[in-house]
Amino acid sequence: MKILKSFDDFISKIETSFLMGIIIFMFSLAFLDMSLRAFHTGFLWSGELLRHLVLWICFVGASLATKYDRHIRMDILTRYVSEKWRLFLHVLSSLASCVVCLVLVYASTLVVLELYNYGISSHIFNIPMWVLQIIIPIGFGFMTFRFFLELLGKTSDFLVYKRP
Repeated sequence: MKILKSFDDFISKIETSFLMGIIIFMFSLAFLDMSLRAFHTGFLWSGELLRHLVLWICFVGASLATKYDRHIRMDILTRYVSEKWRLFLHVLSSLASCVVCLVLVYASTLVVLELYNYGISSHIFNIPMWVLQIIIPIGFGFMTFRFFLELLGKTSDFLVYKRP
């Protein structure tokens, strides 16, 4: 478990650096493109690239939100139950989230493989569309991994719970 946690910490450092780099690049590109439009020129490809980078930010950010337990959670029921039941509901929630993300990894991988097989390319320097969309199964994969770690932690908490 310690190895998995250290791997998770390593991945989160890469994700954080990656996010900062993408955001700086996006702001710079958008600013440059808007500045060039004042001179009736600009980059034809910047809008599409920025849209794809927003997709990358969303999935990397969702992965980080999962790591730090900042993802969307419907927890109204857990506010009104005992600690033991709260732990049990967290285990169920983590299990359901892990399974759903795993299904989405599979489905998004099929979509990316179809894009690869058909050879569809973007207008951005003729980059294959699957390269721009590969973040979807990767992002869901990291979220699955993190929900699995949460499931392990909550399950052990639930199994060793002793009533105060």
